[in-house]
Formats: sequence, C-alpha cells, structure tokens
Amino acid sequence: MPGTKKKSWKIKAMNSREKRKRVRVPFRTEIAIHYGEKRLQLEGDSVNLSLSGMLVKTDEIIPLGSICRVRLRLSGTQEPLELTMEGRLVRQDASGFGIQFDEMDLDSYTLLKEIVRHNADDPDLI
Repeated sequence: MPGTKKKSWKIKAMNSREKRKRVRVPFRTEIAIHYGEKRLQLEGDSVNLSLSGMLVKTDEIIPLGSICRVRLRLSGTQEPLELTMEGRLVRQDASGFGIQFDEMDLDSYTLLKEIVRHNADDPDLI
C-alpha cells in the first residue's frame, strides 16, 4: 500500500560455527550495491547466497567494513521483483567480496528464503 512502511527484520549476528551451518547456493542475478556516496551496478555471479549474506564475484574494490545496501533484481516473472538488504562488507579477496546481511524487510526475507530453498540440494535444511 502506498505510504505504508515495511517492517524490517534485524538479523542476529552468528558465531562462526552457526555461520557454517547456513545453506549457501549459487545464484546469478543483477546486483546493485550502494555504499557511502557510491553506487556499484553489477551483473554477475554471486559465488554463493544464503539467508545471512552473499559472496559476490567481482574485480571491484570496496573498503572492508563498509555499510552497504544490496539490491537483487529478479527477472523471469511477470513483474520483476527486487530484494533489498542492508549489510556490511566482511570479506574481500581476489575472487570478490562477502557481504553479511544485517537487516531486510519481510518481503525480501521471504523471497530470499524461497530462492535459497529452490536452489538448495536439500530444501528441508532451509
């Protein structure tokens, strides 16, 4: 509804043991990353995508610890869908960078969960 504010969900930080339990899936889509005053438009591979973050394959360099907004645009449906997550850059190496999601609205979380479930080897683990 116009003028209705979407409720956002904070994602609890997990310890390293819990992070490894998250199912990660390969997923290719249009990715837009905003950080500081910069906007980075990428179309490429996310090496992996999970409910708690993603690894983006790119040559771009973003400062470690940068707070960012990630938008994933999904095509192939009657109307393109967009997921928006707030996060921060937690890893960077020659293959790309890792973003940990800290917050997202309920619609984005629901779509993200369905993407991961659909692409997972064992959907029951999601």
